[in-house]
Formats: sequence, C-alpha cells, structure tokens
Amino acid sequence: MLRSTISSARRKCSPSVGVDVLFVDRSREFVEEIGDAIRDNVIAYINLDAAVTGTDFTAAGSPAMRYAVKKVLGRVPDPLSQKLLNTTWDSRKMLGLAAGGDYTAFQHHAGISSLDISFSGRGIPSHSCYDNFARVKSVVDPSFAFHEALAKILALLALEMADHLIIPFDMMAYSSVLKEQTEKLHDLVQEKLKGAPPGLDFDLQPLVKAVETSQGHIIKFTQMNEGWMAQDLDGMYIQTDEWAVAQRRSRSIRMGNFDKHLLDLHIPGGRASGREWFRHMVMAPDVSSNLLPYQSRH
Repeated sequence: MLRSTISSARRKCSPSVGVDVLFVDRSREFVEEIGDAIRDNVIAYINLDAAVTGTDFTAAGSPAMRYAVKKVLGRVPDPLSQKLLNTTWDSRKMLGLAAGGDYTAFQHHAGISSLDISFSGRGIPSHSCYDNFARVKSVVDPSFAFHEALAKILALLALEMADHLIIPFDMMAYSSVLKEQTEKLHDLVQEKLKGAPPGLDFDLQPLVKAVETSQGHIIKFTQMNEGWMAQDLDGMYIQTDEWAVAQRRSRSIRMGNFDKHLLDLHIPGGRASGREWFRHMVMAPDVSSNLLPYQSRH
C-alpha cells in the first residue's frame, strides 16, 4: 500500500492506494497504533481500492465530502463523452462506507471524514488470476484514460482538503443525511413492532429531537456571513489580520471534528453488541454484511 501525506501550513489529508482486503488489517493496525495522533492531525482520508473497473464514476463516504467531490468533478471531463463529470454524477446518491477497504479504520474507528472513489461498472473477476495488469490494458481501460481522470480527481481533492483556508466540508449534506436516516430508522422500528405485544414500544423522540437541534445549529453555522469570511474577485480573503485567520482556522477545525465528535469513546458498553470496534455512532457497515454500507447505526 502506498500512503503519502500532503501537508500545508494548516492541515493534512491522507490519500491511500491500496489492495482490496489484503491490507485492510494493516490499515486497522496503523490507525490503532497511532491512536489519538491521527484524530489530532488528519482532517480527511481519500481511498482508492478497485480504482477502475468500468466507466461510471462512483463515490462513497462521509456526507461532509459531497461538496468537494462535486466541485472537483466540475473540472474533470468524462473520458468518453467529454462532458464534465459533475453533470452526470448525482451527489445525493453518494452512499455511506462499508467495511471492505482501507477507509474502514479511518471512518468507523478514528472518525476521520473519509471518501472512496472509483470508476466502476463492469463485472471484474476480483481476487482471481484475471485480476491483473494485462486485463486492465486489454479490456478494462486500454488507453488508461479513466486511470488518468481518477488521478486528476484524487489530486484535486487532496488540494481542496489541504490548501483551502476554510475546509470545503458540506455540513448541510450531513444534516440532510441525519434527518433521512432517522426517518428510515423510524420506519424500520415501526415495521419491527408490527405484531408485537401490546405496550411494547421503542421511543425515538430523544433521537428525533437531537437531530432537529443539530439541524438548527448546522443551518445557523452554514448561513454565517461574517467579515472574516469575505473574499475578493480573485477568491482571496479580504481580512488577513491574526484574528480573522484564527476565525477561519476555528471554523475549519469545527467542521473537521464533526465526524470525530460522533465517536463513542468513553461510554462502556455503549456501542452495538458484537460490533464494539465500530465506534462511529451514526455510520457503520450493515449488520448483515461488512461489505454493505448502512448509515444509521442504532
């Protein structure tokens, strides 16, 4: 696995190019070994696993990453149609992360906002003798145009995360996902309670109220329009004094910590039984299969 860190004076973003399954345990060991250091020093994680198996751009990850992905796709054309990829990809369909890649330890255990990107579509015999360079060159991507496009997307995403003075996280997208998944959880509970003995109930109101409260705070946070946020026509911030710089840094840190604050770190027995290693209280793999994403954890 190739792991590199792109760093600016402000933050770090870790891209990873891995081999599916083979290095998942090593990523887990890496994250567990450095512990709190990764939460204190890494703002985002971008993963490539089965990077190119077709022609359809796909992305899965933390809802906070949606805006950055959509923005970057507006600068990269589809190798076939030559249309910008943001015109053909619907960010609202971005799935959560399962547990079949190196991102698992970062998102589910360390609370690092993570993203897995690829071009997919064709049925590739994964983990077989046909899963090799020759097949890629002859069948999957003969001109390597999709590999080139994905490399551009990865590089631009890394720059978005590392170099913007205010990290481009999409808090409104996260708010929408929380509301959507709470509604799905409510429907699931009602379905499970059908035919249950009289008086048996499961009160979701504390969760509903918590999500509504968070939505109000996120809307207020997103609509904030202070002087230190103003930019000129070239995209440069107008206020450059120490106070303004500190405010922009604080805003980035608060967004970068959102996923981290959703970790269950200090409540003994508070995590789902048998799945204690998955510490994120909102996102976790589906209980039926670690290879399927499931956003509402409890």
